[in-house]
Amino acid sequence: MSMNSERLKRTMGLVGSGLAELKTLTDRALERPEDKEPEPEGRTDMDPESKPTTGIVLRLNEYQMEILRYVADADGRSMQKTLKRIVIPELEDRARRIEEEEE
Repeated sequence: MSMNSERLKRTMGLVGSGLAELKTLTDRALERPEDKEPEPEGRTDMDPESKPTTGIVLRLNEYQMEILRYVADADGRSMQKTLKRIVIPELEDRARRIEEEEE
């Protein structure tokens, strides 16, 4: 057994534990708290100021990454915050235009 797996077992409190204890631990981790109501279908948190809970992978080429780095550095922000600051307002504007076109 490698040193990393031993360290992981110690961290998780599994030293000397067998598979049965590990299964119990994972089963408990997957349980839904009893006091939590099941979430209704569909989106429930549509507050634009709420904390982000999901993400995407954005694939960029070297040219695009260099532009992003340049702008982020010039603004004194992280690349993620720079993208968010540029993309979200644009998406909101586009969504409004789509709604107006549908009316």
